[in-house]
Amino acid sequence: MITIKMKGPKNSKVWLMGIVAVLIILMIVCIGTFSLFDDEVKELVHLDKGDRNCQFKIYYIPSNATVQSYIQIRKLCPDKEIETIASYERYQQLVHYQMMGDSVKMIIKDTISYKHRQDTVTVLLK
Repeated sequence: MITIKMKGPKNSKVWLMGIVAVLIILMIVCIGTFSLFDDEVKELVHLDKGDRNCQFKIYYIPSNATVQSYIQIRKLCPDKEIETIASYERYQQLVHYQMMGDSVKMIIKDTISYKHRQDTVTVLLK
């Protein structure tokens, strides 16, 4: 059996300084990787309109320091810029959607406000 003998207060100071150094490094890593706001734009639905040239997608854009979270419908065409069809601020959840010809009917929900609300909207996809 191997025994380690600690000799005097010097050895205990070295151990204490090592532990403090590890804790400081751990704290710096935690602070450096901390995110106060959810910053990832999430694609909720890819709408299939049958149009081969352009795509329509519904996104959830999270809030940050200057804007509220919202649901957004975007039109993506191969040789054009991304076009925003509609935005619904203060909504965080897409409950249901249904394609109806050239439009989409959505039920969207606000889950953060004091009074939760749910609305039905119809958007023409042009």
